[in-house]
Amino acid sequence: MDADFILGGNYFVHHCKNKIVHYSSLCYFPLSFLAALYINGLIEKKKGINSILVAVISFIGIVIALVVAIIPFIDIFKARIISSGIIKDDFAIAALQANGSWSLWEGTVSLFLFIGIFLLIKYSRKNANIIFSFYAFSVAFVLAVVLFYTPKIERYSQNAAIQFCEKLAGKPVYLETIEFKSYAIYYYFDKPKPLAPVNRLPLWQLSGKLDKDAYFIIKNTSKESYMKLYPNLKYLYEKNGFVFLQRLKAE
Repeated sequence: MDADFILGGNYFVHHCKNKIVHYSSLCYFPLSFLAALYINGLIEKKKGINSILVAVISFIGIVIALVVAIIPFIDIFKARIISSGIIKDDFAIAALQANGSWSLWEGTVSLFLFIGIFLLIKYSRKNANIIFSFYAFSVAFVLAVVLFYTPKIERYSQNAAIQFCEKLAGKPVYLETIEFKSYAIYYYFDKPKPLAPVNRLPLWQLSGKLDKDAYFIIKNTSKESYMKLYPNLKYLYEKNGFVFLQRLKAE
């Protein structure tokens, strides 16, 4: 069977299974309104916050704070996690092998949330205004996580692909991701953004006539199938689960 047909079908199935629907964003405004309405009622009536609500908020907050505090230890324990066989996804295993360069002090950002929870539990029955202190510490916690954690987590998720895009930026070449979607090629390679959603794999760049060199980013789970079906692809290297391939225009 034709290689383009096989891989095109695989891409279509993969595409349909990976739709990310952000319907949760529809509740942002109504939830914010209801929360503000509830807090306003507490302040006007000068009543304490419901103990059940405090317990639920505290439980969720403690879980989140503990997870965030543990994350900087991932580079210490990831070898054991990988060898244990708990993770079955080859791409996830390769991605986890990236060096996050964590500093253990970064886990202290959880103190913001812990302090906010402590104040909420201790004073919520006496003064509803304590909710604003809890919000302040929560905001400080979120900002600290965004500032210190996001760049480190990116090293596991897509930093290898971003570095490849930056290396090719400005060069007269094609660059495509295969069997997964990423905005990296638009932001870091400066590829022109499509006017309409692209729902098909650019198979012509894999087997058709090229007017310039083409580069492809695939996951290690797809490496063998593509190298076998398209022997004209040149393997460059792979890093943290991403495999980088090249096809020259002269071929």
